Amino acid sequence: MVNKLILIYLFAFITCTGLLAQDRVYEAVDITTNDHSVHGKDCYNTTSLFLILTDKEEYSLILSCTSYGMFDSHHSDMQISYGSYSFTDTILYLYDAVYGLVMEINGNPTRQLVVNKGLSLICGKSFAFQHVKGFFPVTHISFDKKPTKQKTSKLLAGRYMNCAEGRFELVIQDDYKYQYFIDGFLISCGLWQQNGCFLNFRDNRTDSPFTAMIDENGIITGLLIGNVQQVALSKVTDSHSKVYFGKYQIDIESEQVNCELIIGPEYTYEIQLCFQETDDVVYCAVLSYGHYSYSNEQLMLHDDYYNYDWNIIMRDYTLIKAGLGFAFLDGKRIMDFHDESVKILPPSENYLNAIKSEINKFKTQRDNPILIPGQYEDQNQRYLLKLESDGKYQLFLKDVLLSEGSWTRQNKTLVLHDHQLNHNFTMAIGNRALVSMGIPGEFGGTKFEIIKTNDNHNNKTNIKLNNHRGGCSRNKTR
Repeated sequence: MVNKLILIYLFAFITCTGLLAQDRVYEAVDITTNDHSVHGKDCYNTTSLFLILTDKEEYSLILSCTSYGMFDSHHSDMQISYGSYSFTDTILYLYDAVYGLVMEINGNPTRQLVVNKGLSLICGKSFAFQHVKGFFPVTHISFDKKPTKQKTSKLLAGRYMNCAEGRFELVIQDDYKYQYFIDGFLISCGLWQQNGCFLNFRDNRTDSPFTAMIDENGIITGLLIGNVQQVALSKVTDSHSKVYFGKYQIDIESEQVNCELIIGPEYTYEIQLCFQETDDVVYCAVLSYGHYSYSNEQLMLHDDYYNYDWNIIMRDYTLIKAGLGFAFLDGKRIMDFHDESVKILPPSENYLNAIKSEINKFKTQRDNPILIPGQYEDQNQRYLLKLESDGKYQLFLKDVLLSEGSWTRQNKTLVLHDHQLNHNFTMAIGNRALVSMGIPGEFGGTKFEIIKTNDNHNNKTNIKLNNHRGGCSRNKTR
């Protein structure tokens, strides 16, 4: 019986060590992926965490992020940690080559691994076996382990970021605690102290030290734990440090539409309105995007596309409610916050030029169309525009009143003046139809057809036109 147990143990050990003699890829099973569709095109943000074990007894930990915006996409693969590994009984040991920290992982290498000790990014996470071929090479770097002394300044509490991308963020607290993020993911946390120009950090999870430097301009440079490349971080201004990156849910009291405020790096923001269009498709419209600043407990927002300003009230680093801006947002509270990696992608020039081309074709028609007051709807029955005979209008997205004010006609252009924003939106006038030249939630090119005339314009009410609805295919947008 004893000999049989020994044989079983030896077989399991040989099997595991033999399997680890070939490249193997594991993926974290509890990293979230958000899928949705924007203007008829699949759009999503994906974040994956991979552990690669090579046949040379080397490992690499890769954070893979892809952001598909409504106009463009961005992808990055970052090597968070690399080094060598060994397997003993049921424990896989990872030895980081940069800092010398040791991470411990339990489980069966043929199925699933669970991290018991490691960086905050991976601690407690499970990794499932994917396939037996590595697709990320282990990248070796050279670095100076003995930085020279230089002129320095005192380390001040606050947020330090690399200004080029906003991907790396170091939060320094007055109580000598720190947090280090990459793409919004917590990589490391622990304690810090300053010794001249040297900054000494110690990670709580692995009890491992690492060192960076701060120069006379307050710029932190070094190999920060969880990052195998040199990175320079500058203290961000007060207008930026009071806002946390991520997605904020705004309670707009709608039964159909969700509203999200997205705060991204480089002082950027975006507001999206999303609703379930089919079982498989979530439609999202960008209501506004641009840049922000902070002043007197207000987040000042400037729309880059339409060139108008509005604000959101803040208190104690927290977004409280929407202030001057869209009427349906006025006074609405900002509820949940999701600390996620976000990247805001503005519309491409090709996309905007295509919209302008479609509008110009519509505007150059020879006839002088009659503008009929009534109700206009887009081909997908998402937007509804009500033009009243007394010169007032309302624009809806499903059950949300996006904009209201007064309308006037200027030649072949319908001008919608939003009273709350004090801004004009425009549409091109056609034969019993309108084409957006830019309205809230839509950048242009969408065709609206009349579905109901006002009683004082036509004796027949609720007049439905032909069932065929023209307009631009939404699959052509982002």
